[in-house]
Amino acid sequence: MFSTTPGEGHPCVWPGCKLSLDSASALSAHIRTHTHPHACDHPGCEKAYTTKFDLKTHKRIHTGERPYKCDYEGCTSSYTRAAFLTIHKRSHTGEKPYKCTHPGCDYAAARLDYLQVHMRSHDGTKPYACDFPGCGKTYAHAHSLNKHKRIHTGENKNFTCTHDGCGRRFNSLSDRTRHERSHTRDKPYKCEFPDCGKGFARKSYLDTHILSHTGEKPYACTHPGCGKRFITSSYRNMHMRTKHQADDASAV
Repeated sequence: MFSTTPGEGHPCVWPGCKLSLDSASALSAHIRTHTHPHACDHPGCEKAYTTKFDLKTHKRIHTGERPYKCDYEGCTSSYTRAAFLTIHKRSHTGEKPYKCTHPGCDYAAARLDYLQVHMRSHDGTKPYACDFPGCGKTYAHAHSLNKHKRIHTGENKNFTCTHDGCGRRFNSLSDRTRHERSHTRDKPYKCEFPDCGKGFARKSYLDTHILSHTGEKPYACTHPGCGKRFITSSYRNMHMRTKHQADDASAV
């Protein structure tokens, strides 16, 4: 995988590093050892962080430690970070400090990232751009860009499902892990709202579920005069296709 001969393979450009890797994916993984030197040593975990503090916080996912506890009467929720506890307490207080600045829109969110996603429904922003020469495609979400980049890098699907009779292959360990939950029915992402406890196979599914508790609908219909809101972009897009495109077609 490694070479110290200049010009061979994919050389690392980090100052002072003379290694060269035999593939773009190996180079990408190697560079993370420079930018994120604090790697998790839990078996099967590939996470790495820029600071020891972030690594310590991450390890609580594996140990189950949740030192930040909600002090509202009757609430047993606890969290790995103080910031998560602050966000949770807004479910008790109803506080939504992040306000949409788009004219005529009164949307407000308990979390900044929910507001950022919502704002894209107004301006169509796709901040994640492919930097591969001659491409230039853009995406609204980082995970969509990462998936697209594999077309250019030619990353091999080196991670094979271990379930008997399956054999599906994946680009990363995390992708395989998510897939294998379809066999094991494991749902590690638990809702921490009182009296809920639902579990999900993916964090994105949990994030969408939490909106059913908070009442937030970050995706707004962009059709003039409509303004309906939805929990997911797919529901919003389906609404626009079935409602507005049909109405526009019948008006012609």
